[in-house]
Amino acid sequence: MDTTYKQKIKEKSREIIWNHAVSSLTDCRYKALILNENYLKKLRRHIYAKTGYLINERIFNDYLSFSHSIYGKKRPCDLNVAFFCGPEPENDIRILQRLGVRLERMYAFEYDNKCFKTAVASIEKEYPQVKIFNGKIETFTESHNTTFDIIYLDFTSSLFEAFQTIGKVLDNNALSQLGVLIVNTTYSDLTDSNLDFLTKYFYYDVFFENCVISGEENEDTVAPSLTRSEGVWVEGLEDMDKFSEIVKSNFEYAYSAFQTDYINMYANITKPYYAVLSNSILKKRLIQDLTPQMATILETTHENLDFQYAMSGDYLDTFRYSQFIYNELQSWEHFYFKRHNGIKYSRIDAMKIIEVIIRSAYLPDKFSDLPNQMGTNVNQTMQTILSPVLQEAILKIDNKISKMPIGLFCDTPMIHLWIEMIVNSLGYPYHCNVKNHIRHRYTAKTRPMCVDVFTLDQCRSFYDWLPMIEYQANFLEDIDRQLIVRLSLDAIGKQSLGIINKQYFGSALIGINEKKWALNSDFPNRQRL
Repeated sequence: MDTTYKQKIKEKSREIIWNHAVSSLTDCRYKALILNENYLKKLRRHIYAKTGYLINERIFNDYLSFSHSIYGKKRPCDLNVAFFCGPEPENDIRILQRLGVRLERMYAFEYDNKCFKTAVASIEKEYPQVKIFNGKIETFTESHNTTFDIIYLDFTSSLFEAFQTIGKVLDNNALSQLGVLIVNTTYSDLTDSNLDFLTKYFYYDVFFENCVISGEENEDTVAPSLTRSEGVWVEGLEDMDKFSEIVKSNFEYAYSAFQTDYINMYANITKPYYAVLSNSILKKRLIQDLTPQMATILETTHENLDFQYAMSGDYLDTFRYSQFIYNELQSWEHFYFKRHNGIKYSRIDAMKIIEVIIRSAYLPDKFSDLPNQMGTNVNQTMQTILSPVLQEAILKIDNKISKMPIGLFCDTPMIHLWIEMIVNSLGYPYHCNVKNHIRHRYTAKTRPMCVDVFTLDQCRSFYDWLPMIEYQANFLEDIDRQLIVRLSLDAIGKQSLGIINKQYFGSALIGINEKKWALNSDFPNRQRL
């Protein structure tokens, strides 16, 4: 049996991903940041041109200085790298060593005992300082403090089998504050179960790649402009059977779009929500302990939100998950619906609670009085579940900001932005730098492979700059600090606008494509090697 991984096309893929990853974190480090200094400076000038108000130079430069201290500079020899090695770890080691990564900073993982022994023997003489672990990377990251600048997850299966590893690695904050996550999976087989999964995944999505229904890639290869479908209702494909036939015809395109979208969604949404509510200390900062009666109120409020959004052809993320998890792919149900390791809330529980907290605020009149199906209202629900400190802080913030002359920009800030900002400051999301993304496909032996290279930024230069919840209202009363918050939210929101439904919705200081430097971008075409 041929077990070698030295095919030319596989080597080409390695060269592309390792060169891009190392360059992004060293020579091009500041360009890879979402809170890019050049973009922030242009936004500052835009504010001045729009309002005549120039953010205080000392305060602004101090913010930039803090960002430099968070991210610093890195050389290739400073990077910690993790990868799946298989029986031939030397294939990746040689490229990394040529790029300047030190052997001592390379960590390889191999679960199969036979492959592990072969791998150990293959590098003993030439690369003895590389550490090979006979186990799963998610197990290692649960018990070690090592964080990696680059993680390369090179699977021999599809994302339908590999998703838990990716989720747990992100949950464990195994990637550095600015890091590159490389995911390589096989395209999945076209089975009834997989087709049902992808059909429902996109049927209940609002923004998905056009290739799912067109069977064609975007012609642009680098940072194309946003040209996505706005959902099946807009496309006239509300008949699910008809839509399923289209997904079936374009199954590989649908899988390609799913891989990029799912990982991006998990890093931005599921990860931070679960992180906050699976930690007893952080949870206490956001919500009260839920009695059975409070939990019922929460559930019915969430049902009302589902109904309100679905009426307009929109869907909550948890509605999508609830639809596609209950099928033959039972591992998804276990991962999302089971409460693990004594944690009080499952991933789906956490997402529902945060959705009520954030999405309710989109409704009219702040904490809306819109009645739900059981006669209670959203305002009562928020008072029931939000921690007293968060209730007080949010209302103070909204009261102070609503009196300030800041409605001159593209979006007027609403209350949900401050709630979402607080959740993310505690939950450590990984925001994806869409403009620095690359992806391709290749066939090394018989199975086509699907590769995504994510540049993920936790934006801690912003979230750590914020004070604790109790102080935020007074902090944001200062117009210079408030505008710095708004330009930071603009920069983060630009990475998900039209890609992740409603993340930092209405956070723009400058309109999409209003200036050449404010162009909105999408993930690039998946190139064929």
